[in-house]
Amino acid sequence: VTVGDLNDNSPVFKQQIYNFNVPAEQTGELCRYVIFFLYCFCRIFAVDADEGINAQLFYNVTSGDNRFTIDETGMIRVSEALKTDEIAPLTIQATDMGQPYNTASARVILTAVGRKSPGKGKPEERVCFKLQDGNRKPRLLNAQHWSRLPISDADNVGETIGLIEAEDPDGDQLWWTIISGNLNNTFAIRCDAGELLLARPLEYVDINVTEFHLEFNVSDGIDQESGKIIVEVSRSPQRRPKFSAHHYKTQISEKTPIGSVIYTMRATVDESGLTRRTANKMIIYSIHSVENLAAADKFRIDPSSGNVVVMESLGKEVAREFSIIVSARNGQMSNYATLSISLVDENDNAPKFLQSEYSVKLLASSPIGSVAVVTQAFDPDAGENGAIVYAIAAGMFVTFLKPLFYISRSGLE
Repeated sequence: VTVGDLNDNSPVFKQQIYNFNVPAEQTGELCRYVIFFLYCFCRIFAVDADEGINAQLFYNVTSGDNRFTIDETGMIRVSEALKTDEIAPLTIQATDMGQPYNTASARVILTAVGRKSPGKGKPEERVCFKLQDGNRKPRLLNAQHWSRLPISDADNVGETIGLIEAEDPDGDQLWWTIISGNLNNTFAIRCDAGELLLARPLEYVDINVTEFHLEFNVSDGIDQESGKIIVEVSRSPQRRPKFSAHHYKTQISEKTPIGSVIYTMRATVDESGLTRRTANKMIIYSIHSVENLAAADKFRIDPSSGNVVVMESLGKEVAREFSIIVSARNGQMSNYATLSISLVDENDNAPKFLQSEYSVKLLASSPIGSVAVVTQAFDPDAGENGAIVYAIAAGMFVTFLKPLFYISRSGLE
């Protein structure tokens, strides 16, 4: 008796909304890397829990800019480049090949980012930068975290396999691409973040394949650096921890005491179908990387509980927001999520005048409305707590039932 699969599952996108930064248009002598990205931006993919042909998917753009197309692998391409700061929203539909077919849709929002103009720090549209002495090439960081990465049959399409770390000394946006070793398009790399993803199930990979040797490029639009990743394939189902979201946000007071728990990161391991030997409930948390270097000393995470703890005073911080990438590890398998921490200002500073006393001489013939003096005070608090309103508190002379002097709310007297 042969039991056939019913096409009773619809495709599912890992996210409902995808946001990507993509390289903006440049003219003149374009480097090979930028030419690639002008036409090949980013990749998304859906999964289908059915089997065989019922699980095979194709994609199409159902609404948005007609310059864009998407191929059978989920790679989004564009026929001409975007201008700096241009935003292109698209709706992508995934359709399975069953009868009757099922569909799912997701939104993709592409934002074009230009290179920084030398010396100005702002993106400049339609500028081609040739190789020049002022540009410094990107640097790869912490290769021990990503040069060897494990995957197993339990990993799902869309799973984050690893995060490749790099920095650009000039502060330019970095762009990533896999250039070799990607057998059967099994992996994808997020073009604007260095996030390595599983793009196709391992069941499509020959059983004799035990390693992938991927080579990638990271570029700032002028110079590029290359690196290699060995992805080790395990055919035993080792489950990767999963967070409930990719991005978490929290607000805390700048007066939060040292030692306070400000957030708890939680990941879980789905152990259904695993034997006791392969199951592992021990998840270890750590801070993988930080966007603001100050956050490395300000916060720590408890390895076993996932509690994020304040380690230093926050009251004198210039930065008002910190971004931390947290890693959850189960055995050799890791996953990642971002925690954004916003500091809420406390109104704990009194305004201060730049001068404690002002001495002014006025002519008796000064007309009404003449400016006598401009006072100025400052308040180091942020937002509304730092806004200052002026008023005359004492010493106002009154003539004919009217005040002789007046001070505006902005300090003009």
